[in-house]
Amino acid sequence: MKRRIILSIALVVSVVVMLSLVKSDSTVVSAEPPPRFVWDTGIVTLGENQILRVVSVDGELGGGLYGEVIRRIEYQSTGCGAGICKYAVASQNTSAPLTVASNESISIDTLNGGARRIVITSNNRNLRVNAIVFDTATKRVIAVDVVEYISSSVTDELDF
Repeated sequence: MKRRIILSIALVVSVVVMLSLVKSDSTVVSAEPPPRFVWDTGIVTLGENQILRVVSVDGELGGGLYGEVIRRIEYQSTGCGAGICKYAVASQNTSAPLTVASNESISIDTLNGGARRIVITSNNRNLRVNAIVFDTATKRVIAVDVVEYISSSVTDELDF
């Protein structure tokens, strides 16, 4: 009987010791997704025979691989009055994530005419983005704009 009590006490003590080793007060911290940086041309209205070309390149050569997602948005005029025009989204599409090396560049051309907008999202803050309006009939550059990044956010909606 005395032996049985000693074994029972030993068993209870060993279970308590095991439970104290297993118990953990640490909490699991999820890793935050990397920041995403956004460049937006805004709406660019194009004349006949004009295209919008947007070119992106890594601002730091030798920076390694980075990702880009390109969103093209086409607008349609819903009416103009007193010099003010209103536009509505007619169509839009988003590319699959593109992996780009620091010695590569991405170029996007839109269709002739209409109102267009290009939004580039990347995990590379050093990206340089230029927007060029080009006249296909005269082969002349009409306008050039250096597009600065407009925002950064931490989101996992775009996986690179």
